[in-house]
Amino acid sequence: MKRSAFEVHMNTFRDYMRTSPIGLRIAKGTLWSVIGAVFSRVFALLTSIVVARFLGKQGFGEYGIIQSTVVMMGVFASLSTGLTATRYVAQFRKEDPGKVGRILGGSTLVSLLFGGVISCGLALFAPWIARHSLAAPHLADALRIAAPSLLLSTLNGVQVGALAGFESFRALSRINLLTGLASFAAMTAGVVFYDLHGVIWGYNLSLLISCLITQRVLRSVTRENGIRFEYRESIKELHVLWNFSLPAMLANSLIGPITWICNTMLVNQPNGYGEMGIYSAASQWRQMMLFLPGMVTQVLLPVMASSYRQQSVSKQLWLNLWINMIISLPLLLVMTCMSGIIMGAYGTSFSVGWLTFVLVQSATFLQVIQSPVVTFWAISGQMWTNFFANLTWGVTLIALSWMLIHRGALGLALALLISFGIFGLMMIALIPRTINKFIRENAHDLPAL
Repeated sequence: MKRSAFEVHMNTFRDYMRTSPIGLRIAKGTLWSVIGAVFSRVFALLTSIVVARFLGKQGFGEYGIIQSTVVMMGVFASLSTGLTATRYVAQFRKEDPGKVGRILGGSTLVSLLFGGVISCGLALFAPWIARHSLAAPHLADALRIAAPSLLLSTLNGVQVGALAGFESFRALSRINLLTGLASFAAMTAGVVFYDLHGVIWGYNLSLLISCLITQRVLRSVTRENGIRFEYRESIKELHVLWNFSLPAMLANSLIGPITWICNTMLVNQPNGYGEMGIYSAASQWRQMMLFLPGMVTQVLLPVMASSYRQQSVSKQLWLNLWINMIISLPLLLVMTCMSGIIMGAYGTSFSVGWLTFVLVQSATFLQVIQSPVVTFWAISGQMWTNFFANLTWGVTLIALSWMLIHRGALGLALALLISFGIFGLMMIALIPRTINKFIRENAHDLPAL
């Protein structure tokens, strides 16, 4: 019987993953990343349940808004130094250990500087933020207590990013297990004895423990690779911050405000908060589709950055695309078929939102299959292209939301789907130029396409 084109591609993909050294690296790295992520999420879920039961609905909501504030400010504190460490450690760890040492030293100094400044800023302006932004003046002390977590999480992000660059995914899995246990113990003890403030102190303590454990592992890995942290010489790599870290941070910082603007449009419509409830319920399931491709991307970034000389750029892009398709397409089909049941589980009033659910998941599928291009931009250092593409996507989403928001949650979901469709067309137009630019800059290293 003649095999279909899909079967031929699938067989080729399966053989490649079995026999290729790069395929094996991807498979092993993804396995350990998934194990580590599962540990992290399970402990986080258990911790949130315990904290919620002790604090109650009001107190847990206060804790949630504090965490949200810290996460938003953390985007600016980190300056995407974790992603910077992953990309440059992966690419240069073998051919230029000195450059890796300077990158690690510079990333550490930048994380300490920006993390420290923004942590101090949060502590200093905590009363103003609590009063004017959160409408809860009594949360000023809690915000001050949370301020050190900005510095600790930023520093930890660099360490984790560096270990990912070394492809130390097994070590990261163990770190996730240990820090998950530490977080559960510290935050549980904190909420039992000191309520909300105790939870935040426990969170700070768990981050400190994570930093210490991760730093010890990173030092061991760098010694094994003959790499030494270079702080004084790191100024030589200042251009990396401009060309990579800054645009990466700007691109990431767009997501929160754009989402907030679109959500604000929705809640200002008739029955806006009811429509927002439907859209929020549908959006929660995006994480299920993004989870495994996200783990694969975490592995593919360092593997592709370190192996682009062994394979053509187009092969690596197609490999990433096929992996994401194999993971997400069956999940999209299952979720589409079960859309009515899934939305009905939230309550009978949510059942009418089944089409909104399908559109949101379809948009997420487009996002997943477009992510290989974003990964390539990171590998090739073309982060300003990534920023301007993200900015175009954001402006498009806001404009479409404004035009379709009268349809409620369905209109916002449709705007999301169309915006990712336009983003995909823009990628198709940009990718030949960006690949050619990468080939020109690395012509002496790359194999023939």
